[in-house]
Amino acid sequence: MKRIRTLIWFLTTTVLIFSFADIGLAFQNEPDGFRGLKWGDPPTEDMVCVDILEGELRLYKCLNDKLHIGDAWFHKIVYSFFGWPGRLMGVSLHFYGERNYKLLENICQGRFGKEITKQFYKHFWMGQQANVLLTYDVAKDEGALALTNSMILSEYTKAVEAEKKRRAEETQEDW
Repeated sequence: MKRIRTLIWFLTTTVLIFSFADIGLAFQNEPDGFRGLKWGDPPTEDMVCVDILEGELRLYKCLNDKLHIGDAWFHKIVYSFFGWPGRLMGVSLHFYGERNYKLLENICQGRFGKEITKQFYKHFWMGQQANVLLTYDVAKDEGALALTNSMILSEYTKAVEAEKKRRAEETQEDW
């Protein structure tokens, strides 16, 4: 069930990011990775693969990760790597509680400036290389801060679509 929720959350994030793809904006302090890892870097030795999703997307956790930014605490941080051995495509930091959401809202606005989209408990910053999405689900009392590299995300999305097309073509004879 968690795997399905992770995939649905990731695909929803992807759709939101690509819905703004033609805007081509930038924001201050656009991230070039996370905690020393740059976009496109392979997993480090202190990372463990926790899941493999469609399209050669591998999810990792870092054994030595500090689970906070400032006073905002996370219950998990997931690193997404595309391909093999994998290139860092994104990081999602998962949290519980509206308090953590409010702290992260302030931290992100202070670091990245004004978001291009702000909806009910959703904030989105889009840059040349990276996108940042902060979401919070009031009913579930949980949220996530996602940082993604738009170029590698685009490659991943194309690979998933190609794989779906290939599978559909393979099953044509079964009809």
